[in-house]
Amino acid sequence: QSGVDRARELFGIDRPSVNLITADARDLPLEDESVDATLDKGTLDAIYITGKDVFFNSVKEMGRVTAAGGIVMCISRVISPDDLLAAFDTQLWENVHDGSLAFAPDGEATIDLGAELYSW
Repeated sequence: QSGVDRARELFGIDRPSVNLITADARDLPLEDESVDATLDKGTLDAIYITGKDVFFNSVKEMGRVTAAGGIVMCISRVISPDDLLAAFDTQLWENVHDGSLAFAPDGEATIDLGAELYSW
């Protein structure tokens, strides 16, 4: 709960568009297709360590709550690339970035900070 409390401090109480919750990632208390964007920085890594079944079920639930046309960004260094890419059903998700080195429009390369960026 302390992470949510800290996030409330950082975001402030005057942001009605920010909804911070504590929930089981396999059973989110959110309506279908109610989230436009998700940024995962370490949560899926922690879930993956507990077991692949929990991980795959959590990604499935993330898919349930993500709106059509929504985006999911995952920054990971723990999940094997094969498992991470396999978790997002290609019938439902288009992989936008696969964790490889990325280049900006001006040709600048991203800096490897010890993690890979994936997005769908």
